[in-house]
Amino acid sequence: MKIKETIILLILIVSFISCNELTSDKRKIQIKTKQINVKINYNVETLGLIYSLADTELVYSDFKESAHLLKYFLDKFKKYKSHPAVIKMKELLNKDIFESSSVTIGLFYTNFPEFNKKYDFDYSNYSEEEKKELFDFFELARKFYIDANLNQYFEKQEPLYTKIKSEIKSVLPKSKYIKTLEEFHGISMLDYVIIPSVFIPNYFNFGPRIKTKNGTINYYVLGPTYDIKIEDEINLKKNIGFNDKDYISSTGVHEFGHTFMRFIDKPKNVELINSISYLNTKDIQDKIYPQGYGTWEDVFEEHLVRTCEIVIASKMGNEKLKEELFNDYVKERGFKYIPLILKILPEYENNREKYKKFEDFFPLIIEELRTKTKHNKMYSS
Repeated sequence: MKIKETIILLILIVSFISCNELTSDKRKIQIKTKQINVKINYNVETLGLIYSLADTELVYSDFKESAHLLKYFLDKFKKYKSHPAVIKMKELLNKDIFESSSVTIGLFYTNFPEFNKKYDFDYSNYSEEEKKELFDFFELARKFYIDANLNQYFEKQEPLYTKIKSEIKSVLPKSKYIKTLEEFHGISMLDYVIIPSVFIPNYFNFGPRIKTKNGTINYYVLGPTYDIKIEDEINLKKNIGFNDKDYISSTGVHEFGHTFMRFIDKPKNVELINSISYLNTKDIQDKIYPQGYGTWEDVFEEHLVRTCEIVIASKMGNEKLKEELFNDYVKERGFKYIPLILKILPEYENNREKYKKFEDFFPLIIEELRTKTKHNKMYSS
């Protein structure tokens, strides 16, 4: 009896080990094949539609001669311009409670018309009164979804959305891009998702992140990458405006790069960045600030993200892109500390046992920059 029990126990142990090895192999395969996904989110579409119906000045004044795709679809919903949800949206816009990027709140909720909390959203920047107004709007948005019969509308537009997704997929970087990015930073994210929208104006881009119990989901939400002309109907045999490869790379891929830099928001790292604030010279302020960066912390983060883009391009074997990025970022846009950071990074790459993550190496970047620039007039004037 004991021999039989021993044999059974051995079989169970072998089976357990085999299962573990299989699970491990599957996990490795999953990491190896991780790639950027492209999805349509009807919550974002719904909020984008209400926003665009409310912000007529943006759509019909700022985009007077463009945004034809957006206007084409808005025209189909013009009878809802006086809907309570649209009226409430105008109030939120006037009170600065809602802005264009706020449409990404929809990612944190279950699908309309239910629209219940799915993930935790940080409302700490809103007062209690502002939160109440937002939640009042959500209730009206649920009604808008039903009144405008959006469920049926989105089903009807499935061929259009399929076309849009295929356009973006056709210009995405090679599948090993994510693996290369994660290996360099020493961090594995749960997912990378691009969400195109016909109700977001041309060239608008948002990069929200959602932390789940299984990991972080990185999103890139965007409107068309260029404008198209529309006669009477949309011709799905022609391009819809979502396949500008350079645009997708320079904005979407760039936004994903920022997700790996969130460690610099920690107080100790902000302090380190400010310790070399003398590098925030007048030429930096004159050339880089007008590009949309308001603080030295923002400018330094951009230096890191763009430096890493150049490194990743090299690791991907794309020397042409590497040179193009370097010339654009350093010579054209004025991120003059990129060459210095590039010279420091081999220390990180050659000592990955010591520096498991890019975050671990960050203090040394600051130290080396301080050493190399402290007494150099080129960097301190």
